[in-house]
Amino acid sequence: MEEQGDTTGGDLDPGWDGVWTSEARITSHGWTATIEIPFSTLNFTRSKDDIWGLNFKRFIRRKNEEDLWSAYRRTFGITKVSQAGELVGITDIGSGRLFIVKPYGLTTYDKQAGGSPKYPLTGGLDIKYGIRSNLVLNLTGNTDFADTDVDQEQFNLTPFKIFIPEKRQFFLENAGIFNFDLGGQDQLFFSRQIGIDPVTGQQVPINGGAKLTGTLGRLEMGFMDVDTRSPWRQKSVGWS
Repeated sequence: MEEQGDTTGGDLDPGWDGVWTSEARITSHGWTATIEIPFSTLNFTRSKDDIWGLNFKRFIRRKNEEDLWSAYRRTFGITKVSQAGELVGITDIGSGRLFIVKPYGLTTYDKQAGGSPKYPLTGGLDIKYGIRSNLVLNLTGNTDFADTDVDQEQFNLTPFKIFIPEKRQFFLENAGIFNFDLGGQDQLFFSRQIGIDPVTGQQVPINGGAKLTGTLGRLEMGFMDVDTRSPWRQKSVGWS
């Protein structure tokens, strides 16, 4: 078996936000949960007699017990697919390309003293398209990050900058491709600097951006181009 490392690196994608539905119910024997993930969300077009890597983990707090569908070595984690169980019997399935469109519209009410009320209207669009099963294109226009989690307030009494993790969905997806650690919290590229004025630290609106991530053979690749409303333009390219 090929030697593998720990899964705390780039194997886990915390920014994955696929379309799925779920339903749970309580019965006389306990409870059950059903989760349905459309094949189009998994971004593949055809599958025939393939073996799927799959695993489940449950933690029962009252027993301090952790249950696994397929056990793995302690040096690995549940995200290591090579250590997962094998799901067979799914044959002759297919779906369309991954294609998700998320438009938004936003209006506000603004009335200043002595003036008439104003109703400024704005909107934007996010597109996610699966070019291939291992290549995804993300596009964004006039992006609004109003639904992003608020950062935890931190007090810095040291001469060093505070590392605030990225929480914006456009930058989170496949973020591991652009992760080049230099030791500690130092990174060669940090997406949180995009959309932030380097002088004032205030948020700068994003006009639009494009990101292409995935794999080509054994090469992992990522290209990103983001345009902001500030006088400076930011581009970033990553590969491994």
